[in-house]
Formats: sequence, C-alpha cells, structure tokens
Amino acid sequence: MMVQTFRSKLRWMVVFLWVEAIAVCVVGIWSGLRLYHAQELKPLIVYSTVLTISAIFFVLVKVVGWQWMNKYAVMRETKRLELQIAGLTRSR
Repeated sequence: MMVQTFRSKLRWMVVFLWVEAIAVCVVGIWSGLRLYHAQELKPLIVYSTVLTISAIFFVLVKVVGWQWMNKYAVMRETKRLELQIAGLTRSR
C-alpha cells in the first residue's frame, strides 16, 4: 500500500513528507542526545522543547501518510466492488 502512494499524482508531496520525516527524526534524536547531556536549566528547556516539537511533527507526518494509504485502500476496494457489480449486471 505504501508503494502505491509513490505512484500517485502527488508523488512529489509523498517524497517531501518522507524527507521531512527523516529530517525531523534526526533533529529529534540530536535534541534527545543533547537533552541527556545538558546540565543547566536553559539548555534543558530548549532541547526538551525541540524534542517535543519534533515528535509532534513526526506524528503529524505519519498521520498524513496513513490517511493517504487508507484513501488508496478505500479506492481499491471501491473499484473491486464496482467490477463485481458490473459482472453481476452482465450475467443477467
């Protein structure tokens, strides 16, 4: 199902979202490591905020991806039902 999203008309958007997800994941890992080694209050606040925001963006990108995959699954099932109904009307 995921490969089908790369074959759609909005392929550039899917590629952009994957690149964004990888970038956000890298930023999240980086800020998590910096948060682990921070010893003062200001860096703790900054890195925890960056980690929280990157986690939110990562989840947002994943939700959009799941919505696209669900959309293509529903379209595939609808097409299958249309073909079955067309086959039933021809057999009468």
